Amino acid sequence: MPTFNFYKQVYFSKLYKVNDITLGNGKLEGVVFTSVPKDNGMYNALYRPVLGRAIMENIGWKFDLDSNEMVMFAPGNKQLLQHETEGFTLTKGGVNDLQLYSEQTDTLNVMFDLGSNYDIIIDKTVYEKLRKRQTPRIYANYRREGLTDTIAEFHGITVFCNGMAIPDCTLSYIPSIDRNVAGNIFAGKINFILADGDLYIKQRTDGALQVIRDGLSPLGLRLNVRSNAVCVTALEINGPAEKAGLMLGDKVIAVDKGAIESGIMSVSSGRLETYIQQAESLALEIERNGEKKIFSIIKETK
Repeated sequence: MPTFNFYKQVYFSKLYKVNDITLGNGKLEGVVFTSVPKDNGMYNALYRPVLGRAIMENIGWKFDLDSNEMVMFAPGNKQLLQHETEGFTLTKGGVNDLQLYSEQTDTLNVMFDLGSNYDIIIDKTVYEKLRKRQTPRIYANYRREGLTDTIAEFHGITVFCNGMAIPDCTLSYIPSIDRNVAGNIFAGKINFILADGDLYIKQRTDGALQVIRDGLSPLGLRLNVRSNAVCVTALEINGPAEKAGLMLGDKVIAVDKGAIESGIMSVSSGRLETYIQQAESLALEIERNGEKKIFSIIKETK
């Protein structure tokens, strides 16, 4: 089946139909899974099974992040919907058209996308407006061999959603995407319900909001999975990691001599990202062109 991905690349996916799958105590019949081939720009992001938009659209999903719980329910049951959404505010059609606001961007209409591993992605129009007020942090992002993006990050922006203030958001301009998207980092800052294309939201109260951040660490790098290996996938231009000698695509062997596990599961769980975000310095052992090297990265003081 010919398909266009998020980067507007065409690819041909293979489809697999299963009789049924079980989610909690609910059963879905006739589910179709799709493979993601290596020529798809999303290939390196999907190193674990993912539930797609079609399944999400046919179930009510309540994410109570204060208590770290998820509830699935039949959205057609109006009484149940009313019960689950008590205390939440409704944004009609908010999944595809969510209105945000900030002093720096004015009104910002975004798509709410849990498959996007960013806080908020902005298009070129918003980027041009923002850079007149704030200097972005620029970094190179390694998508795959021979293909990199140059991304601009704007930090510390307070965004309002349905009157709720969400502080310390990161707005990223990615030329190859060039659209307005609220990703899963942003979603993690609120309690929310998805039901029939509508979005219900409620302020988080557990204090975790203070530690949820997007963007490169102060050390100027990001580690992620490429071709089934953990690699250096982002480097701040003239940042500490680049100055230390690291290069995009370097394969990671060990972080701080094994102080934290540096495999794929450590990436997918977010443990490695959290460790790097909080680090004042880092010893990174990598492999480049068959040769092993160790680099020391130190956080720069302003």
